[in-house]
Amino acid sequence: MAESKTTSEKLNADLIGIYEYKTPEQSENHYIVIDTLNGNYNGLYFGTEDSGGHGVFFYGNGMEKLNLENDKISFEIGKRNLYQTTRFRIVKKRKNLEKDSTSGVSNGQLKYNGKITKNGIKVKCESEFGDCWENEMNFEKLTENK
Repeated sequence: MAESKTTSEKLNADLIGIYEYKTPEQSENHYIVIDTLNGNYNGLYFGTEDSGGHGVFFYGNGMEKLNLENDKISFEIGKRNLYQTTRFRIVKKRKNLEKDSTSGVSNGQLKYNGKITKNGIKVKCESEFGDCWENEMNFEKLTENK
């Protein structure tokens, strides 16, 4: 398939992809997914939140105020519906999704900013209520095995 050059010059195709932040427990890894939509960058964030004594909850949210320019990245994650299982998955049957109800809501705003490196994204997280998984996170870009 021939490459299309119709996208806006400001978009960098090398940024498109999936980035992974590895935690000691693989099921709790965080993911950033960057794509384009209507000539703009579009991002999703899949993360985990420590619920105190109730273990770990999972969320998947669109990135708000996503800004990617000059090797810098910033975005915010707003209100999050929390689940007991990861949001980063492929669902084959709709009924499997329906039985997975929310375990609560986290309202604290998460603010991320950092830089795009050769191998991924390095961001710092700020949260008024201490909802950040880590203050500094290194996401590595996942490469396709060919």
